[in-house]
Amino acid sequence: MGLATALATALAYFPYRLLDGSSERKAAALRAQYEQTVTDTQRLANENQRLRRQIEALKGDVGAIEDIAREELGMVRPNEVIFRIEEVRGEVHEGGE
Repeated sequence: MGLATALATALAYFPYRLLDGSSERKAAALRAQYEQTVTDTQRLANENQRLRRQIEALKGDVGAIEDIAREELGMVRPNEVIFRIEEVRGEVHEGGE
């Protein structure tokens, strides 16, 4: 009788563990993680494609290389002066105050 009881308990326990809700929560978390991974993968694929186009443009275009050097590295030509105009955010006073 001990073996039959153990077997009956085991047979009742496993479906309970499968249906107790924690499996559903785990599955939902895994689905969310999968969807985030798909989104991240698509974003990175788009970024890779953009970078490949940029590389191809830079291979044959000295002007494009110069633009990147100026914009991203802040490079300038000798004797060239750069004026940076920064927007000041604040309260505007009416009436000359």
